[in-house]
Amino acid sequence: MVSRDRIITDLDTYLETGKFSDAAPVGLQVEGARRVSAVVLGVSACMELFREAVGRGAQMVVVHHGMFWRNESRVLKGPLRERVRFLLENDLTLLAYHLPLDAHPVAGNNARIIKALGAVRGESFGLYKGMPIGFRGRFRTLLSLDKVKEKLAARFGGDPLVLRGGPDRIRTIGVVSGGAGGIFHDALEEGLDLYITGEPYEPAQALCQEGGVNFIALGHHNSEKAGVMALARRLTTRFKIRAEFVDISNPA
Repeated sequence: MVSRDRIITDLDTYLETGKFSDAAPVGLQVEGARRVSAVVLGVSACMELFREAVGRGAQMVVVHHGMFWRNESRVLKGPLRERVRFLLENDLTLLAYHLPLDAHPVAGNNARIIKALGAVRGESFGLYKGMPIGFRGRFRTLLSLDKVKEKLAARFGGDPLVLRGGPDRIRTIGVVSGGAGGIFHDALEEGLDLYITGEPYEPAQALCQEGGVNFIALGHHNSEKAGVMALARRLTTRFKIRAEFVDISNPA
């Protein structure tokens, strides 16, 4: 077993949490058992994931989307009350890394998507509240748009939405996971061949055709699996504990 606080310190340091002003607490959200032998990781905090953690003998849950968002009520009633109650009753620690797990150059969602495609990661791309959270990528050998879609679906699941307007053979990409459709304008300004994000963006169809850039939406959930999967591998290697990614399927 390993100290809960040692894991928290390690992840906070590795993900450079102090650099970000986020919309929910970053890192520790609910404190549980002091000693950890197993961790369950998932995209979003929810009761199904918490039950999976208990069933798998975990003392800690690590997610990308946590709780206590600024734009939501933090009064402990309804689903939020039940989540907190369940965590406390089962002595489960909840850690959440939102923007830090988008922006990280190794374990971040965007860096991992580029790696999964076999592209070379380039400079930061896409600003959120003044902070770069995505990356540019470049294929050494041109890849067809259909092949890009095929690789994304095989790695992350679902049926990615493809909006065409740019070249059929892709060299340059910009990647910002989640609900980052608006950052498509940056891809247009830079003349990239393809922009990859999570959610569809209503103006994108016309902008693709008029601006000559392709657009792929993986689904918000599917676009943000890669980061927590990378953290699972890090925890297993670094602390010699069991760390499992659990995919609670979500079509959104």
